[in-house]
Amino acid sequence: ISVSAFLLNRSSDLVVNISAEGKIIRNVSIVALSGATVLSQEAASSEVTIDVDSLAAGIYVIVIRTDDGNYSHKIVKSK
Repeated sequence: ISVSAFLLNRSSDLVVNISAEGKIIRNVSIVALSGATVLSQEAASSEVTIDVDSLAAGIYVIVIRTDDGNYSHKIVKSK
């Protein structure tokens, strides 16, 4: 599973793009280090884009749920 963060060309929104070649992503959650889920998005595709521009600066864990299991990836959002 590939996770990347970038600014959209057409706006200043920061997004996280998740690609799971050959796997179907069922749900993506962004969890703060406190354990609170701050964003959650249902999905049914192999690629998901999430707008994280509204999140406060900090360290988060992205939890990606597929039919094959759960995957996690740490992201750091700065100002």
